[in-house]
Amino acid sequence: TAEDQLALGDVEGAVKTAGILVNRQPPPSAELMLYGWATIANGEFDLGRFKVAEMAYGKLLEMQMPADSRKEYREKLAISIYRQAEQQQEQGNLDIAAATFLRVGQVVPEAAVRKNAEFDAATLFINQGRSADAIPVLEAFRQRYPNDPLTETIPDKLAIAYETQGNYTAAASELQLIAANYKGEDPELSRQALWKAAEMQDRAEQPQASIALYKQYLQEWPQPYDFRSEAQFRLVELNRKTGNSSEENHWLQQLVTSYREAGNDASDRVAWLAAYASFTLAEPNFQEFNRIALKQPLKTTLAAKTSVMKKALADYQAVADIGVAEYATAANYKIGEMYRVLARDLIESERPSGLDELEQEEYTMLLEDKAFPYEDQAID
Repeated sequence: TAEDQLALGDVEGAVKTAGILVNRQPPPSAELMLYGWATIANGEFDLGRFKVAEMAYGKLLEMQMPADSRKEYREKLAISIYRQAEQQQEQGNLDIAAATFLRVGQVVPEAAVRKNAEFDAATLFINQGRSADAIPVLEAFRQRYPNDPLTETIPDKLAIAYETQGNYTAAASELQLIAANYKGEDPELSRQALWKAAEMQDRAEQPQASIALYKQYLQEWPQPYDFRSEAQFRLVELNRKTGNSSEENHWLQQLVTSYREAGNDASDRVAWLAAYASFTLAEPNFQEFNRIALKQPLKTTLAAKTSVMKKALADYQAVADIGVAEYATAANYKIGEMYRVLARDLIESERPSGLDELEQEEYTMLLEDKAFPYEDQAID
């Protein structure tokens, strides 16, 4: 009767008839019991009643059967669980759905659908903000299915999960994978991923790791200029933080070079960074100028002081030429200050020994004559 009902497309009727069959007392033969439970399991599956189908496949798999049939029914059992998870997801029961997706692998570890089930569970966890639950599932997925196309999307999800957990170093590693994977296929995505990886190491407060990533970024992506200059600026800050002054100066110089190379493409930010770098590079000459005292013999010390002054003047003029108001103003002030200091230091310089009072007075007048033009330049 069940066979006739199935032939007529009456799946509901066939399931009921098979239910009568398997519940007969005394029980029917093993062959008929196998047929009955198979009819119930497959029928409930086709009717979309996957919870009952799971129970029926469980009963069915307790019986003796050929290996190929057992394999088929175990896969159908796994799919029954997977479909229940989908139903729970559609109903908005996301916690239950995620747990049910994971149950596929727990009940039928070898199931083909396990791959999709665990990926879907991880996706649900991430969408719910349950990154701590998503991470082990995604890591296990990557180890279990290293060559699967879905594995290529794992770094994206893990990067989000690790960032949410505050594990910025791990997030950076995943972003580096994304950058490597998409370099040929999607260069812009690759560039952004590598940049974000460097930022993650910043957040992890790992300066050496940050330095390595910003250097890698600059090597691979010399443009756009905005990001190039920002990376160089970060390298200035990081090397200053780690006490590497030679590298700090190198990247300050590179900021100026980037501005010059950008030309008309230089944004306000690129110009600002170049002005900041140029001004910073000028400071050592300004400090050296201030340190040189005008002692006897005056000709020698004055030559040394004015030599350094010329370098500093050129440096500050270069700052002013960039045209960033903040630093142009500061540079002009420094230029004026050097003229003022030079005039003051001349007047206060060490006097030659052996001068009488009149000679000292004449000497002072000569110094003042030499100093006044510098004072005028300072005022200008």
